[in-house]
Amino acid sequence: MTIASLTDVHNVLNIPTTDTNNDTELTYWLTPAEAVLVQWLKAFGGTLNSDQSLVFAEAALAAWFFRKARGPSTPPAGAYLDMAKESFNVYKSGTLMYPKDPGLTPMESTSSDQTTGGTGGAAGSGVP
Repeated sequence: MTIASLTDVHNVLNIPTTDTNNDTELTYWLTPAEAVLVQWLKAFGGTLNSDQSLVFAEAALAAWFFRKARGPSTPPAGAYLDMAKESFNVYKSGTLMYPKDPGLTPMESTSSDQTTGGTGGAAGSGVP
């Protein structure tokens, strides 16, 4: 089971969901699309999840594989790869590069039990 659905790929390609002529092939391309997305995530220490940016990136990758396998197309197959990369970069910039909760408080040391930020006052200031 992939994070993107056949409907997601239909939407990226602007094909009505009632047009089922290529559904078998479109479904096939979801698996290699997810494999590419997983590799992109691994490069930045991420894991696959159902974030909408990743779902869209996977659907756009499947659309890219589909169009690329069929030869020259309008829009060009590369447009779908560009959309996938842009969507992944949105996720990467917002989540992987700047996590909401990285697990460390400001100035916290990961190699000792002391912090450089501290909560106490300066020596002799009377502030604990």
